[in-house]
Amino acid sequence: MSVVRFDDERRSAARWIPTSDVVRCGTATDSVTLVVNDGILDIRLEHEPRGEDLVRCLQRALDAGLMKYSMPTLVDLTNFRGQIDWSAIYAVQRMAPWGTGARGQSRVAYVSRDSMFKLVMKLIVGLFPYTRHRLFADEPEARDWLASHRV
Repeated sequence: MSVVRFDDERRSAARWIPTSDVVRCGTATDSVTLVVNDGILDIRLEHEPRGEDLVRCLQRALDAGLMKYSMPTLVDLTNFRGQIDWSAIYAVQRMAPWGTGARGQSRVAYVSRDSMFKLVMKLIVGLFPYTRHRLFADEPEARDWLASHRV
């Protein structure tokens, strides 16, 4: 895929930007970015993106064939400063049969330095039961875990 949509509804009309396997939604400062690197889906939340931005990015990545229902995923929350939009999380849950369709178990590594995120993960685990979730304080360790457990 050589072209994806960048959506910045709060500042200007949506426009198409050529890129390589990147989906970005939100504004220049408050955004969700999805990139597939070496078979790992990277999801980065920057500052205060809206829940709609997350849902829109994931749907576009699915529609474009960039992501599968079961693939190693790294969710980087180190620069996330917003609130969790639970309606968006529920929308993501309903979007696809996450964690199915592949050998082994789907894995998602979360990178966050917020100690309270452990409580949030307990809820996420219940919403996405076919996926193994693990919290890390740094990205290299999370990538090592994902790479060592490829499905």
